[in-house]
Amino acid sequence: MPVFAAVSPRTAFVILEYCGGARTDALQRRLTEWNPGKRILVLDNASPTNHASSVTHRNPVNTYVGGGIRDCVALAESLGASYVFYCANDVEILDPLVIADFEAVAERDPAVVVVSCALSEDTEQARSFPWMVRRPDSGLRRVRFADPICCLIRLDFLRAFGGFPPSHSGWGYSSEMAFHARRWKLKIYVDDRCVIRHRTSASVITTTDGAKVSKGREAVEVYARRYGSVGLIRTALSPPDFDEVAVVPA
Repeated sequence: MPVFAAVSPRTAFVILEYCGGARTDALQRRLTEWNPGKRILVLDNASPTNHASSVTHRNPVNTYVGGGIRDCVALAESLGASYVFYCANDVEILDPLVIADFEAVAERDPAVVVVSCALSEDTEQARSFPWMVRRPDSGLRRVRFADPICCLIRLDFLRAFGGFPPSHSGWGYSSEMAFHARRWKLKIYVDDRCVIRHRTSASVITTTDGAKVSKGREAVEVYARRYGSVGLIRTALSPPDFDEVAVVPA
């Protein structure tokens, strides 16, 4: 089991942008207001139209969602960060998101590898991942799985299993993190104090040349190459869930 050191927090907060324009700019401004002194990075994934003015980094070609997540991780690594805080550009953040609060959870307990925002009840992914839906009487909860829509991830944890494999969609990335966290007795948290709404979800990606890529079929192929079967990492999604209030060392 890998051992991760408690570190002085250094987080690269990266919004993955694609054709969000003013919406992404508003998200970046709001995050900056909540985190004075922190630089909120915006990585544009080769948007052809509706460009955001807040872009700090730009991909020359569209690497789609999966490649974009990998690019956000690589950007954080290049900056010498300990954590990447990945944020999709189409989320609505309903509570103040204070990066230092998420950092503090991981810094106090080296076994914590992911700290995710909770989901609103009307978020698209809430139907598939009901344990991520905000519970009003809770704070931090340990869960078996967190969909990486808006979350802090420990970079040395990703390095320990070789990072995410190339993928258009990124489907399977959350399962892979859950699999290794379960395997190594590490922790994934959902923070009910910060809730997001995300209403965009699709099972197919259309590439720039018009090809249709089934996210589910791609995940089967990607993880068959890496582990022999996608079923291996999906074992982490089987019950029981932890469903427990987290106790974070003071």
